[in-house]
Amino acid sequence: MNRERLRRWREMLLSDFSWKRLGLILLGTAIASFGMYNIHQQTNITEGGVLGLLLLLNHWFGVSPAILTPILDLACYALALRYLGGAGKEVPPAVDALLDKAAAELWRTAAPRAAVRRVSADKLAPLLTGRDIAAHLKGCDEGLLLAVTLGAGVDSALRRAMATDMAYGVVLDAAASTLVEQLADALEAEQRALLESEGRYLTGRFSPGYGDWPITVQPAFVQWLDAGRQAGICSTASCVLTPGKSITALCGAADHPVKGKLAGCATCALRDTCTKRKEGKPCAQ
Repeated sequence: MNRERLRRWREMLLSDFSWKRLGLILLGTAIASFGMYNIHQQTNITEGGVLGLLLLLNHWFGVSPAILTPILDLACYALALRYLGGAGKEVPPAVDALLDKAAAELWRTAAPRAAVRRVSADKLAPLLTGRDIAAHLKGCDEGLLLAVTLGAGVDSALRRAMATDMAYGVVLDAAASTLVEQLADALEAEQRALLESEGRYLTGRFSPGYGDWPITVQPAFVQWLDAGRQAGICSTASCVLTPGKSITALCGAADHPVKGKLAGCATCALRDTCTKRKEGKPCAQ
């Protein structure tokens, strides 16, 4: 292994390091260890996943969890690399076959629908909670509410896959997420072209939950858009969209060029796992 690769790995590992983060990891580990020894082992109650396997192996063979934990963790990482590959690597034939199967399943079960509504900017105030969405719409005199979904059939297919073949279920879920994003991209492009024909400009999409725009606006957003009637999309009391593979978003429109504002890494839900940020190429640049 060359020095450059070692340097990149070291930078990646240290990019998120902080004493606060280390303290939280130690605290979480202490709580998990306390629960495993004082609750699970004392009452002979097992768990699911790696923790459950660790408890069973310890019970059957008396092997210390201190030895089993790193072994099982490394085994999980090895399996993930073996079956899911990584960026810049050739997709293994087994995964390629799962992708083909997922594509055929989505072609059969997806029923794409969309909803669009144009609203004057001064009427959007009840939805605009937070600084990031306000910055995104700065200079805009109109808002474009969008929603897309793959339909309930995809949700049913995902439940079946997860119950019968976990590897296929993971691939199908990723494929469905990619497809609904492409559907949102297509709807945005269509609306952008329509506005351009009117001599107007459109920002990019900004969804509830991005940045400091709270996910709690989701029910009101869906109601404003009348997404239930137009596209069969609803929001639960806990602000989760149904069907699951659905997207809602807000774009700003103006009579002059506008770009909007990306939320940035600080408040992104994928901050800890984003490869773009670790490569020094965040999407907010």
